Amino acid sequence: MQLWHKLSEIFSTIVSILANLLRQYFYEDKSLTLISLIIAIVLWGAVSKQETISNTFLGVPIDYVDLPPGLEIANDDFARAADIRIKGPKDTIESLRSDLLAVKINLSTTKPGERVITLTNSDVIIPPNVEIVSLEPQRTRLTIEPIIERQVKVIARFTGKIPEDYESTAVSVNPSTVTIRGPETRVKNIDEVTTETISLSEHRINFVERPNLDIRDAKVNIVGSPTIEVRIEIGQIRIERELTNVPVHITPSAEKISIHPLTVTVLLEGRKSFIENLSPSDVSATVEVKDLPDQAIATPKINLPTGVINAITVKKVEPAQISVKKQR
Repeated sequence: MQLWHKLSEIFSTIVSILANLLRQYFYEDKSLTLISLIIAIVLWGAVSKQETISNTFLGVPIDYVDLPPGLEIANDDFARAADIRIKGPKDTIESLRSDLLAVKINLSTTKPGERVITLTNSDVIIPPNVEIVSLEPQRTRLTIEPIIERQVKVIARFTGKIPEDYESTAVSVNPSTVTIRGPETRVKNIDEVTTETISLSEHRINFVERPNLDIRDAKVNIVGSPTIEVRIEIGQIRIERELTNVPVHITPSAEKISIHPLTVTVLLEGRKSFIENLSPSDVSATVEVKDLPDQAIATPKINLPTGVINAITVKKVEPAQISVKKQR
């Protein structure tokens, strides 16, 4: 714009010179005045003929503005930038930066559905002394959809391995659901959201993590800012072990009582380290015979070492009952 101010000053000067020359032509030496007039006219032509050039600006951002409330662009494959070729005064074109250009598409009257948007020269914001030569693309397609909300499940995502002989016994997520918001079809395509990965490596006891949620669709957002708490319970792997020929004892002891069978088979379940270190001699079965009739059926009680009572469970005893006979 500074050039135009300078040109204006020059033109004003030339006009003044021409006026003086015309006055001299009529009142003074006409031959000298005529030569001066010709020089002034040539100078006028040289100055007034401003050099015009053209240039192409690539990747000029396209802004879609004034979309009615409650609506959103649902598709990803629409034009986000345009290539614009313009021409104008050399100094203006050479000093023009691409960030001074913009394309604004007004969507204030747009309704839901598949829409073909035409890009016109009037959508391009450029300096007033510049002319648009070409604009690409000339059209683009938008999918306009209503914005909806939906409640979906939160799934914890893990990475890494729990140390050998340990396992995850339970996982709880709180809250277990969140509300998501976005274009209708994209929200309906999401049945669950996952947390960022939680490492299980080197964990041998229960622990709690508060991970962020990972929604991979950039057009879908979580309503609010919920804090997700994932509680992971870790324990030693539980295994089963069958012990045979576990002796059955009677209590209180009495020589005149016979039982059948004399041994039972016991199926145990518990932490791997406890089960594997358990010796058959550490387990026994007893039958309480006090106050029983002469002939009776009794259920054997399985006795475990004190240190493993809370770590091992008796799953099955075979046979489940013992015949008891008092001898007279």
